[in-house]
Amino acid sequence: MRLLFALLAALCACAPASAEPGPRNPCVLTTRWNPLPPYWLAREGQPPTGYLAELLTELGRRTGCEVRFREMNWARGVAEMRAGRIDLIAGAVQSPERDRFAYFTRAINATRNVLVLRAELAATVDVDDLSALAATELRIGIQAGANYGPEHVALSRDPAFAARLRPILEPKIGWQMLASDRLDGFFIDELSALSYQADMSGRVPLKQVFIFSDEPSRVMVGRHLGAAKAGAVDRAIDAMVADGWLLRLRERYVPCPTDPETLGCAAPASTPSASETRPSMPSSARAEGTSDSTNAR
Repeated sequence: MRLLFALLAALCACAPASAEPGPRNPCVLTTRWNPLPPYWLAREGQPPTGYLAELLTELGRRTGCEVRFREMNWARGVAEMRAGRIDLIAGAVQSPERDRFAYFTRAINATRNVLVLRAELAATVDVDDLSALAATELRIGIQAGANYGPEHVALSRDPAFAARLRPILEPKIGWQMLASDRLDGFFIDELSALSYQADMSGRVPLKQVFIFSDEPSRVMVGRHLGAAKAGAVDRAIDAMVADGWLLRLRERYVPCPTDPETLGCAAPASTPSASETRPSMPSSARAEGTSDSTNAR
C-alpha cells in the first residue's frame, strides 16, 4: 500500500499543473471596447463586431493568440493597460506620455477629428479652429482620456479653453446630452460622426464645423508584454495590409476606397451635413451600433 501511495505521489509531481489563462499568457490577449460605430458594434450575447473588433480578432489568429474583449470606457482601458491588466488597445493616437507604458504598431486607420455643433449654434458662433473656442460659452463634449492630437493637448493647458470642455466617459452619452441640450457640441472621429449624425438627423440637426486633427490611429501593445510580442503584432498587421485583408475589412465599414499606405481614404472624405450622411454608412453597421447607443449604461 505504501508503495502504491509513493507511485501516485510521484505521478502527481510529474504531471503539469493546470492554470487558468490570464492576460500575461502569450496565447491570451485582452482588449477593451465599448460601442462606437463603425469601429465597435454590440451584438447580443456575442463578442463585438466592427472594424477594430474584427481587426483584433484576426490579429489574434495570425499571432496564435486568443483575443478576449472586456467592455469598458476609453479612460479606464488606458488606466488598465498602464497597470498591466489590458494587453491591446486599438484606435489610439501615439504620444510621448503613452510611449512610457505601450508600444505602438504601424497605422491602422487614418481619419479626421471634427467638431460637431448643434446646427442652430453653428450658424451663430464664429469658430474656425480649436483656439477660438476659448472665447465662447460653448459646452463641448470630449471622450475622457482621449488624445485628439498635439493642438488639443497644448490648448488643454489653457484654463479658458479647458473650461469649454466636458469629459464624457462614453460617446453615446455625449450624443444623448447633445439631444437633450446639455451639450452644444462634441469632438469626434469623422467616421463615427457620420454614423451618429445619420441616426440623430431627424431629431437634432447637427453640423460639422471644422476639422482639427488627422493623426493616424494605431494599436497600443502594453509594455508588460515585451518588445518581441509587440514586434509580432506589428508584423501581423503589416501582413494584413500586404495581402489586402485589412483594406477589404476597412472598406466593409468605411464608405471610401482605402489607401494601402495611410490606411485612410484614398480620396479626401467630404464633410456632409447631417441630412447627407444617411447613405454613407452601411445600414448594417448603423443599425447594430446605434441601437445600443441610445441606451445609457
